Amino acid sequence: MTNKFLNLRIVVAIAATCLTTMMMFSACNKNDEPNPNLGEKEVMYIDAQGNKVIVPYGSMACVLKVVSCTADENTNAILGAPNNSSYITLDKDDAVVLEFGVYITNGDNNDIYVFNVGAANDAIKVEVSDDLTNWTYAGTAGGSSSGVDLAQTSGGNSSPAKSSAEQYRYVRLTNASGTVVKINAVAALHPAATNGGDIDGDIEFQDSRGNTVIIPGGVLSCATFVVDFQHGTPWTSDVGYQNPNNILGVSVGDVSYEVVTLGAYGVIVVGFNVFITDGEGNDIYVFEVGPDVEPTKVEVSNDLTNWVYVGDAAGSISGVDMHGKIPSGAKYKYVRLTDLDGIGSSYAGADVGGVAIIHPDFK
Repeated sequence: MTNKFLNLRIVVAIAATCLTTMMMFSACNKNDEPNPNLGEKEVMYIDAQGNKVIVPYGSMACVLKVVSCTADENTNAILGAPNNSSYITLDKDDAVVLEFGVYITNGDNNDIYVFNVGAANDAIKVEVSDDLTNWTYAGTAGGSSSGVDLAQTSGGNSSPAKSSAEQYRYVRLTNASGTVVKINAVAALHPAATNGGDIDGDIEFQDSRGNTVIIPGGVLSCATFVVDFQHGTPWTSDVGYQNPNNILGVSVGDVSYEVVTLGAYGVIVVGFNVFITDGEGNDIYVFEVGPDVEPTKVEVSNDLTNWVYVGDAAGSISGVDMHGKIPSGAKYKYVRLTDLDGIGSSYAGADVGGVAIIHPDFK
């Protein structure tokens, strides 16, 4: 497969009147706690022990997707903002690799906060990376819930102090204690935008027909969780393209661990934290990558039971217009994609790196 990177750039900041409303949405429908004493881009969470943790941009600075996990777990439990009820369980030496939709950077005091609902003597080794190959030890999160400071070093695991210029997209957590640990969420406390602008800014891109398209709210308007995935046969043997969570967030092109291959006539269902509505022109964009242009059938639903067909995404970066296909004023929360051609050999079926909403309703 060839590498095709989207030229993403921030073009407009979200209006202040919309920002507070958008901050109330979380990546896994977990509850943020508004506080009038916080800045407009800050959200306060209360961990399992009653500690108050302020996270800039709220759930946007929490885990976007799980890259890998050695434990047999419902890994979606660690996505998004903390809620102190759902969690993943790691046995001794188990590890989970997490991807963020923002950059993790070094700032004052703690830079990463691990929301652990387990015992007070838990020890969780924290490492960071920007390429999933080279890992830097960041510290050990200990106790019920705690943070690590990228500028600190510790004993035999010491590493050079990190500068504020260094940025990371991935965190690896390893159970370093002799008991089971339960992790509810992980947050970046000094997040930075991956495209160089405001985290919640609009994103501009060129579709496969040369049209300029803007995604209002950037990552807020992209798929935030996977509901179901049934890959087709044949499928790919490349594990880097098998994880359905690769479809979440902003598409960055044909990159391993950033794209999911559906397989011949495979089906994936994704959910959003915004409502999908009908507006002028295309309403949903599907980011299909790779050398083969593979179309997908696009359906929407608000209850995962009743589905409405709204068109076929023609392959590559293509949109569908819901106008005339849905009732006036209708809003939806879910998109179902079905591979239509089943073509390909090593990577049969559409290779999808993202789904974005062009006319989101944040209310």
